[in-house]
Amino acid sequence: MTHIYRVLVFSLALLFVSCASEEGVQTVTVDNLYSLTIPAFLSEGSDLHEDASLQYQHIFKEFYVIVIDESKAELQELMEFNELADYYDIDLDGYTDLIGDGLYESLINATQTDFVEDNVNGMPARFSTIDGTIDGVDIYYEYGIYEGADTWYQVIVWTLSDRQDKYKDEMKAILKSLKEERGQRSKPAAQ
Repeated sequence: MTHIYRVLVFSLALLFVSCASEEGVQTVTVDNLYSLTIPAFLSEGSDLHEDASLQYQHIFKEFYVIVIDESKAELQELMEFNELADYYDIDLDGYTDLIGDGLYESLINATQTDFVEDNVNGMPARFSTIDGTIDGVDIYYEYGIYEGADTWYQVIVWTLSDRQDKYKDEMKAILKSLKEERGQRSKPAAQ
């Protein structure tokens, strides 16, 4: 009986510790460029998006967050090269439309809210939500587009559509937490 009691106590203690570690938040800083505050239950991922500089997930909770940062100068060159500058202005509204259109078109039966203008930690920002189906799975996204000093940021948070009410507060808090850590990207040394 004593052995069973020890195993039970150990199991309960392990469960308590694992549940406690999922409470709270963690702040992640990426390359001294930006930081983002996310729920402590998320762990680092690596295969959510090839261009993401930050990827965190909780597979069992079906909760994911990525950040994509892009140099304004490089994006402008890319848009001009691909003749996208004819369709999208190279400003916050144009970048917001470009990203929003891409996300919307990647989903089946998508519905999207109008963009809401805001300011997050000194950066102009636009926010929207989108529901849709991808690979037969109903997904709910909350995302923000931000204009940094010389960098564009996208923060995209998603979960299953039927879990959106459960995670909506965490999703909004993540979007409001992006902070640019320095005003400019490192510039290559002159040769």
